[in-house]
Amino acid sequence: VVWASNHGQAEGLKASIASAINATSSPLVAHVLVQRGKAKSFGHFFGIAAGCRSARLGARGVLQLHAFDADVVADSRPDPDIVNGTTEWRLDNVENFARLHMHTLIPNVKVVIYLDADTIVNADLTVLRDEFAASGSTIGFAQLPGVFMGRALSGSPACNFTTPERWEELRKLRAYNNGVLVLDLERWARLHVVEHIEDLVRKKNACHEKLWGRGSQPLLLMALYTAKDGLAQEIAVFENSWNSCDLGENERISDSTLKSGKILHWSGLANRKPWLPDGLYPQMWTPHRERYDELIA
Repeated sequence: VVWASNHGQAEGLKASIASAINATSSPLVAHVLVQRGKAKSFGHFFGIAAGCRSARLGARGVLQLHAFDADVVADSRPDPDIVNGTTEWRLDNVENFARLHMHTLIPNVKVVIYLDADTIVNADLTVLRDEFAASGSTIGFAQLPGVFMGRALSGSPACNFTTPERWEELRKLRAYNNGVLVLDLERWARLHVVEHIEDLVRKKNACHEKLWGRGSQPLLLMALYTAKDGLAQEIAVFENSWNSCDLGENERISDSTLKSGKILHWSGLANRKPWLPDGLYPQMWTPHRERYDELIA
């Protein structure tokens, strides 16, 4: 299982890792991608001994840090846009794009489950892994009912990116949240998905007009949907409870929905994360944060 994080997400990450270990029936390696200059302090914060890059987490878990240089993601990270006079920095940070490069950052691993740091795992991840493996796909997302690409794409294709007719077709396609995704890293590398992503980034940067929204999510989906070699056929889709979104903005989620979510995801507002003073649904998060301290002891 893989996470990418910075210090601002570290509290959330501890809880997410502990929840994944607790919920999963098999031994779990928690791979954490962190910028090289932050790796030492990050390791100290997570209880990793000085000079080491890994630590045991109880009887069934291992935490392993993978330091990477920002240059690794440079060509797949669009130039930050200015929207209404402000930059949505958290969607443009380096760590947000590290998930696109797991095939080079985590060697000798075939299938990974990637989780955002603001997630809590309540179900056995081996079930998700096995369902994905049976699909023969390259990438897997949870369903996101009622959400389409039109939410992320601009109203018309600027800079002759494509025809208006094709743009409307793209706007009607299903959208997914990439805070929970499953990847076959060997197929990902063989199909050159990152090359498609980097080509889109070059086109977007040259346009200087908004084509789609911020962050790695719309970029990844656009690469899958616009590649000429059928990458859209490489998507597996799981039931939506594997990514129960919007805990970071929806204050009216029922107790039954919270309890049935296989992976809870605090997507939404940055100031409503469960480790912050105004965070939502802290009761679903706090026990797992406390569990991390028990695991590392």
